[in-house]
Amino acid sequence: MNRAEFSGHFERDPRLAVHANSPLPAWLWSSDSSRIIWCNEAGAALFGARDAAELAARKFGPADQHRR
Repeated sequence: MNRAEFSGHFERDPRLAVHANSPLPAWLWSSDSSRIIWCNEAGAALFGARDAAELAARKFGPADQHRR
């Protein structure tokens, strides 16, 4: 599943759309907690990223406080 398909899934699924469109931050971490693979706009802003793509490109090291 590519990024566009993944993002579109969140918007089409009513259980997930509430998080995608929420003013509250929401994100989904990779299984090893080294990356955020999806976030809403508020989630990106919380990490100081312009958008979800910028945040998805960021790698979090083992000592990063956000991984804990």
